[in-house]
Amino acid sequence: MAVSPAHIAAAAASGAAAADTNTIDKALTAPVSLLDRVIEHFSRDHSGLTALVITVGLRIVIAVLILTIGGFLGGWLNHRLRHMHHLDPTLRSFLGRGLKYLIVAVAIITVIGLFGIPMASLLAVMGAAGLAIGLALQGTLSNVAAGVMILILRPFKVGDYIDYASGAGPAQVQSLGLFGSELVTAENIFIYTPNSKIWGGNDIRNYSRNAARRQEVKVALKSDTDIDAAIRAIREALRHDPRFVNDGKTAPEVSIDSVSAASVTLLARFWAKSEDFSPLTGEALRTIRATLEKHGIALA
Repeated sequence: MAVSPAHIAAAAASGAAAADTNTIDKALTAPVSLLDRVIEHFSRDHSGLTALVITVGLRIVIAVLILTIGGFLGGWLNHRLRHMHHLDPTLRSFLGRGLKYLIVAVAIITVIGLFGIPMASLLAVMGAAGLAIGLALQGTLSNVAAGVMILILRPFKVGDYIDYASGAGPAQVQSLGLFGSELVTAENIFIYTPNSKIWGGNDIRNYSRNAARRQEVKVALKSDTDIDAAIRAIREALRHDPRFVNDGKTAPEVSIDSVSAASVTLLARFWAKSEDFSPLTGEALRTIRATLEKHGIALA
């Protein structure tokens, strides 16, 4: 019977797939085979129930040691990465937890192989189970995908004050994990939110990204006040205070906001460093009031 080129190609592909499976199986079972030889060395001089007890006992002891070492090593590497100050804080947190989970997973797979379960077959079953679990836990896995996107695109980093579609207001990012992020509000309220809520919601507002932010305060003066003198006094006071940013483009601005029969309201705009934004709001009002009183200008 003639053999077609298609049959030859199919047979070659099947042989290559089988070879790849055998290669993977050998690579994964190499550490387990070494442990099997150690166990066999201690049990070969015994027979029957004694040999079985020794074999099972040694496998249990080795399994406990592998899991303990894997958990300790994963935790130690996570701790070390979190204290590598030359790495970005966000990257330290994400990589530390990811590496910890990876080492623990490798330890568990090694322990399963120690009890005679073929690694290649185990991976095939885990792949099928992973697909089923992935379909059932789409929301949870979307948090991992959102965490990866946040890590790549970097809309914020650890230490930044952000606001997203949670309604909780601005909060400082404490850490970024595989499934969720930890934040703390200005009132010291702890927030743990899934990454998908941050990434998949509306806009992410980062209040710390830019070095300086503009803010404004309003000052009400009596209607008979010399407005030009008041504007000059406020402008000069803000310009000469080193706590306010004043590099030309961000020079303080003072203008009339509204006028009524009883008062005139001035609007003062100024720039401050992002980390000083909140405290300087009250300090600006204090500085403006002291300056106006010094020039004999009364508030309304």
